Amino acid sequence: MDNSSLSIENWDKLLKHPRLGEILVQHKKVTIHQLGEALTEQEQVKIPLGQILLQNKYITKDELLELLELQVGISKMLNESFDELRNSGSKDQVNKLIEALELKADPRPDLK
Repeated sequence: MDNSSLSIENWDKLLKHPRLGEILVQHKKVTIHQLGEALTEQEQVKIPLGQILLQNKYITKDELLELLELQVGISKMLNESFDELRNSGSKDQVNKLIEALELKADPRPDLK
């Protein structure tokens, strides 16, 4: 099957950058509560999340730099994997990967 028939929206979902907050929580650098407080503050003051976390002394500058490098590395890996899949995979494979990523991002069951 031709991958060019996939929508741009689906490609964007595949290539979405991992969020810094998710990485921070996964690596146990901040708690969910701390992240929530920082995100609330970010909405009010409109400054980068990393800067808020530093100001609140939730993380150090070295930790922030390490996790930003990790975030960029993950994004680069996703882009490379996407290019490889686009060149060799089928539309069905790409759609299955998108579905898996969506489930991972929101593991809550549908409660209809």
